[in-house]
Amino acid sequence: MITFKRLSVEKRILSLITTIILVLLVIGASVFYRSVQVVAAQKEVSNDTHVIVDLDQVLISLLDMETGQRGFLLTGNPDYLAPYLSGKRVIAKNIANLRLRLQQNSTSPSLLTSLNQHIANKERELKTTILLRKKHGFSSSIRIVDTNYGIQQMNEIRKDLSILRSIYLQRVTQAQTISRQEMHITLWLMIIGTVVFTFFLWFAYRQIILDLRAKRLLTERLELESSHDSLTQLPNRRFFLDRLRYSLDLAKREGDKLALLYIDLDGFKPLNDVLGHAFGDQALVLVSKLFLGVKREGDVLSRLGGDEFAILAPHVNDESEITVFAQRLLDAFSDPDIQRLSVRLGASIGISFFPSDAHRVDDLLHAADEAMYRAKRSGGRQFQFYRTQLTEELTREQRLRNDLPSALEKGEIQVWYQPFVKASNQCITGAEALIRWQHPDFGLLLPGDFLPQAEKAGLLPRIAQEVIRVSIAELKTWITLNPDLTLSINLSAQDCLSPGVILSALETALIEHHISAHHVEIELTESSLIRPEADYVIHELHRFGVRLAIDDFGTGYASLEYLSRFPVQKIKIDRSFVKHLPDDPYHQKLVPAMVTMAHSLELDVTAEGIETFDQEQFMQEIQCDYLQGYRYGRPMQSTDFVKMIQTYLPKS
Repeated sequence: MITFKRLSVEKRILSLITTIILVLLVIGASVFYRSVQVVAAQKEVSNDTHVIVDLDQVLISLLDMETGQRGFLLTGNPDYLAPYLSGKRVIAKNIANLRLRLQQNSTSPSLLTSLNQHIANKERELKTTILLRKKHGFSSSIRIVDTNYGIQQMNEIRKDLSILRSIYLQRVTQAQTISRQEMHITLWLMIIGTVVFTFFLWFAYRQIILDLRAKRLLTERLELESSHDSLTQLPNRRFFLDRLRYSLDLAKREGDKLALLYIDLDGFKPLNDVLGHAFGDQALVLVSKLFLGVKREGDVLSRLGGDEFAILAPHVNDESEITVFAQRLLDAFSDPDIQRLSVRLGASIGISFFPSDAHRVDDLLHAADEAMYRAKRSGGRQFQFYRTQLTEELTREQRLRNDLPSALEKGEIQVWYQPFVKASNQCITGAEALIRWQHPDFGLLLPGDFLPQAEKAGLLPRIAQEVIRVSIAELKTWITLNPDLTLSINLSAQDCLSPGVILSALETALIEHHISAHHVEIELTESSLIRPEADYVIHELHRFGVRLAIDDFGTGYASLEYLSRFPVQKIKIDRSFVKHLPDDPYHQKLVPAMVTMAHSLELDVTAEGIETFDQEQFMQEIQCDYLQGYRYGRPMQSTDFVKMIQTYLPKS
């Protein structure tokens, strides 16, 4: 049965049919054999019955002959001889039949011989008395009768007939018994055959139905898997593109409008990295359910892959209708289940329309994708409609991405410096190295203009190498003017993926310029620290002796964990907390608490984004250690920073 279950449906059906045929052939052969036995037994019964009848007929004929003889003897009337004559003929015929049947049945020939002899004697006795009666009268014939010779012969005949009759009665009984047994066996075989045939029919029907049902379920499951996402059960990219093509063709025929919303989750990657893929999958399922609860009837929601979703909205009247819909999608992230996540999720949504933005599937998707990236670059957690200028921006971004490798070789990537000062006396204590690109066509570009493209191209480690090489060479000049100055260098999350490259560049530059590692401070954002590679990079940097700082403190994920986990010496309070000072009551409490906490952990604190006297005074009052911002200088080239150092040299 185990082997049977492994067969395909077709082979299983063939196996069942073969089995049924074999079983029925065996049963049929047995039934045929039993039927032949029954027929043979019945034939024997018929033959033996005829023998018994012939035996009885012989006795009756003899009695008739004897009766006719007695009547003729008594009356002399020849009419009484009719039974004698007819009986004689019948006996002759019966004796011939008996001889033939007895020979066929292999009955003892002595019995037949004895019977024939006794019948012949009886016939002679009858014939003798009749002849005497005819010639000599009654008295002569009666003397023969009185001798009882005829009675003795009749008794012998009766005895022989009785023996033969009992033999054949026994044979008839045995044959009938055999016939009944064979008929019973045949009947049971037919019943068994019927039951077996019925069972196999039921079993075959059940197996075939189950197999067909399993095949149908498998086909349905495969169709579902080929058209739906296995995690969220939403339509997948293939299904969505097919529906989009159909909807576009329908909209073209009917002159209708439709909208395409391209959705990318914000904050999902940190959640996936910090909490693991299983938790990320749960978040995707939760988001898909929220989207299903928001989407309109007739809309098609799909998970395209990863954390990307798309919604096809047919029969759109105007842009304002989709504006309300897109805002509802963003508002869905205020759900309590989403809010309970340790990483705040959101979405960037790009929207394109048919026929105003595109007429083909690929163009409509491309337009929505461009709008989505525009929303993400603008800070995320918002929606953007596709506009023609987006194409121009993406063309410019592609140009920057293509020009970056040659820019590194040509020296177009420059390092500028923004000073930071000691809060207590505003003396310059060092500078942060910041990247700029002097593009031949687009002019001077800020980091936000080209670093996202560098990240996509995987060039951030090369840029970090260039910053380390150039800035540490400049640091050599600074130290000759003021030996207490430090250099702050930023490393990105992508830099942590190439720790060997960064560490080698840093070690080479420090050795080449004979600079102690304590003059260098490495800034890592909290988004960098969540990567598993951060452990190795930070501990290797600490081994070098460089100072470590957490940049943009308070804007990332699980900030307090990093303070206890990594050997950092400084935190930099993000400018988003400083810009509200000193007027905002919430930040008036939050920022001092951050400074107090850092000091309790023996960490220095730098406040970024200081632009006003009031902000400076507030930070001094809460005993912040270092200040950085436009109040002390905008990012500048190295020559300008050297002049600034010379101007603010500490007095002896």
